[in-house]
Amino acid sequence: MGIVEKMISAIFIIPSSMLATVSALSAQNIGAGKHDRAALTLKYATFITCTYGIVVAIVMQFIAGGLIGLFTSDSNVVLLGTQYMRSYIIDTMFAGVHFCFSGYFAAYGKSYIGFLHNIISITFVRVMVLTLLQSCSRLRCFRWDLPHQQARCYQL
Repeated sequence: MGIVEKMISAIFIIPSSMLATVSALSAQNIGAGKHDRAALTLKYATFITCTYGIVVAIVMQFIAGGLIGLFTSDSNVVLLGTQYMRSYIIDTMFAGVHFCFSGYFAAYGKSYIGFLHNIISITFVRVMVLTLLQSCSRLRCFRWDLPHQQARCYQL
């Protein structure tokens, strides 16, 4: 899945950058005593990442095969990569929201909240669900990302 992971890394630049953006802008407003503006920063950043995530997820449902096909001519790789991309790309929206809140909590000096959410999510959702899915004998690539989706939903 190297091709898909590289594509996801590029697509995730927007949601990932929102963590630092929300953290920096909120911290400035908090320092100035304008907590309402810090909350507005979170609100607008969440809206931006949700909108971006929805648009990218919808578009990728239609063009994933073509994009993956640019990097390989192996039809099995294109088929499995397309399945994986179509399931994974949904995480763009959830991750963006999570990143925005993590940045907001960090601005208030409470970054441990995001850390605890991640630990709980990984331990009790991703690992458990993936373990259950591995017991299926014929696991398609689309299902491999289901633990990630469930963990993100839990984090929200």
